[in-house]
Amino acid sequence: MAVSGSKWCEVKAPPPRTLNVQKFAESRASELENLHSIVANRVKNDFRSMRNKRRRTTGHDDRVLNKRCRKRRKLGVIKSSNCLDLKKDPKKVTRQVRRRLELRKNAISGYSTSGDGTKRLRTHLWHAKRFTMTKLWGFHLPLGLQGRGLGSRSVLKRLKSGALVHDASYFGAVQLEGPEDSLLSILSTVLVPAPSAHSEDCHSLLSGLTFGSAMLHHAGAPVSQPICPLTYIWRPNTAVGEENHNTYGYDKRSSRQVWVWMHPSAFNEGYDALKFASHIQMDYTGTLVNCSSLADQLAKLEVMGLKSSQLLQKILHPVTSSEGNPWQLKQCSVAGDGNGSQLKKSSIFENEEHMFSHAIIPLIVNDPRTLPGKRSEVVSEATSTTPESSSISNADLWHAIACNGINPPVEESVLCMEKHQERLASFCLVDSNPGSLQTLPMKGFSRVCPILLLKDNNHHNALTRWLVILPISWVKAFWISFISKGAHAIGLREKRWIACDVGLPCFPSDFPDCSAYSFFKATEDLACEHKANLRALALRPSRVPIPPPWNTIILSFEKESTEIQSSSPCLQGRGF
Repeated sequence: MAVSGSKWCEVKAPPPRTLNVQKFAESRASELENLHSIVANRVKNDFRSMRNKRRRTTGHDDRVLNKRCRKRRKLGVIKSSNCLDLKKDPKKVTRQVRRRLELRKNAISGYSTSGDGTKRLRTHLWHAKRFTMTKLWGFHLPLGLQGRGLGSRSVLKRLKSGALVHDASYFGAVQLEGPEDSLLSILSTVLVPAPSAHSEDCHSLLSGLTFGSAMLHHAGAPVSQPICPLTYIWRPNTAVGEENHNTYGYDKRSSRQVWVWMHPSAFNEGYDALKFASHIQMDYTGTLVNCSSLADQLAKLEVMGLKSSQLLQKILHPVTSSEGNPWQLKQCSVAGDGNGSQLKKSSIFENEEHMFSHAIIPLIVNDPRTLPGKRSEVVSEATSTTPESSSISNADLWHAIACNGINPPVEESVLCMEKHQERLASFCLVDSNPGSLQTLPMKGFSRVCPILLLKDNNHHNALTRWLVILPISWVKAFWISFISKGAHAIGLREKRWIACDVGLPCFPSDFPDCSAYSFFKATEDLACEHKANLRALALRPSRVPIPPPWNTIILSFEKESTEIQSSSPCLQGRGF
């Protein structure tokens, strides 16, 4: 503090890190005695708490436990020696504590299940506190926000002026692995429209630049019932064969991989149909095609709305982009100088207008929880340059899933401790226990995550939607970051409102020719009937006993097609 202009400024020493309570009390003994005398005079030397302000606490009292033990001992359930061991038994833990510990876990794969086997999403705890939950398709899914009005107009308003996020981790993925010609043959027998090897869009599909959408059917049936709509992605193949290569330079005999995403209501039926088609192909050609499920390893988040691109630009900070990216993505590198390392501005979405409507962008991004609030802020070396980021620069999500090399994100306690150390360093304070951060578990965790960013933009409507495919252990880290950056979470009910508003079908409610539709409607009818039976007979709503006659329409079309074929033999000869 400056005393005068002629004197030097005196700098105060920082406060001591530790404090000896005994010495402090001895030096302030007179002040403490005066304070005690003042308080004693006000309460008239009666330091007991007032009776009307007392609160009874029986957590320390074991008489309730002993009473319960006496009742059980009379019935002959337990012995008297076991009464004192109930509190020490680790198995005797309340359901609330067990459920809390289970939901805190972040396993590499799989879902946590309830007592009846229903799966919980990784964001179940977040949704259960804010949404109406329902059991559907083997999952505990968020139906919609709580309340009477349900907020349909506000959701549509946010779609046109903000960003919405939906946890679509309940969608299941199936991997097909085998030669390229065998995979094309399998997909041609079960998909409508079939991917043609001579079409213009097949080059972008086979090269992994875009993804395809089609309707899945059963193989071997001439007029088969559709199963469900799906999305399929080809793994990029950089190896070019000298012989037996197709027109696009890819070796037909090389092993390729395809990921197929299906709705959970028809996942088992679609998985069986793909396995049956692969067996038929193997019996016909003798080549092996592996069909495996990745439902417990991959997850999907949907980001939609007018400001969805700005939201993704705030969260996705890529360490490096894949080689040969057609969108010419600039790497989000770290520029070192004398003052420190600063994070350059990413330009992932600068070429968004020139991208295809079904573009795929493979990225390896930093942990969104460790990123600074502003991009101009200085980034610590632990966040920006790690040996892990340099070792994973040539890998992607395909390679990580194939090699089982995906590590879960760093625990929240470690990140909080690192932030605490940074705050102490900013105040020129040194932690008295420097080994506390080193004792926390650091092995087996990662600070970077490989993802696939899919642009699902339909030119027929104004809906801008992005799909983020990522490992299932990273869902919670990205979800909290999306919410903290301003995204509005939606459930199944709001997602259907948006689909109706933009004019897109919603599976399975808008696909009456699929078997999943009939099961879904049957479940809804049982729920409505149970709800109606709880009311009085005079207050029950009118019930429509006739379901939609979709099967009758299908039979009439099939009958007309057979009559046309039998009446015109010339058309039969031409193959119509």
